[in-house]
Amino acid sequence: MRVIGGSAKGHRLAKPPSVVLRPTADAVKEALFNILADVTGKRFLDLFAGAGGVGIEAASRGAAKVVFVDKNRRCTETVFRNLRRCGIDEGHECLAMEVGRALRLLSHKEEQFDVVFLDPPYEEGLVEKTLQDIVRSNILSDDGCVAIQHSVREPVEEKAGVLILERERRYGDTVLTFMKFEQRRCVHGKSCGLSRFVRPHNERPSGHHQEGVEVFRQDDRPCRL
Repeated sequence: MRVIGGSAKGHRLAKPPSVVLRPTADAVKEALFNILADVTGKRFLDLFAGAGGVGIEAASRGAAKVVFVDKNRRCTETVFRNLRRCGIDEGHECLAMEVGRALRLLSHKEEQFDVVFLDPPYEEGLVEKTLQDIVRSNILSDDGCVAIQHSVREPVEEKAGVLILERERRYGDTVLTFMKFEQRRCVHGKSCGLSRFVRPHNERPSGHHQEGVEVFRQDDRPCRL
């Protein structure tokens, strides 16, 4: 495993001892970041992180903060070592816990991420469950993206709550699927000229809703009732 872009390009990454991993292939990782484009200054969440190859790639390419989640403490300890090895260990965080619990913790802390990447063990039914947990947790920013690496034999549904499938790319037996919030017009049927990724009030992060105001903003102008 190695970093293929950014400030830490070329650095080799250690693997956690006695842990069987399925690291993201370089070609798939390159495709992922080509599609994500510029991650500079963005907040990146790496779920089922393993040795942290994808999240470290994001940090190397300028992500402002990367949070790595893996229930195996050997994995998160290896992520820390790899970050230090690459000289990019400032400002990032590792959570050694089950993904659902980590999402609840991040939600409680009102954390928001521009990119949520998940690469769960293939064909164990974890993709759809994790997508539902992401929707419930409110940790995805309004214009954020969920990127899923999964087996071609475990297709992702076109809709998961308020998330909709935006695009898919296949690389052998591996598929990259990208999801975002569904885009609709103002729910009151008004022709206000504003288009927004819409979430129900009870699924919006705290602080994003004021009494009597629907926050469908592209240019900081609310659509008032």
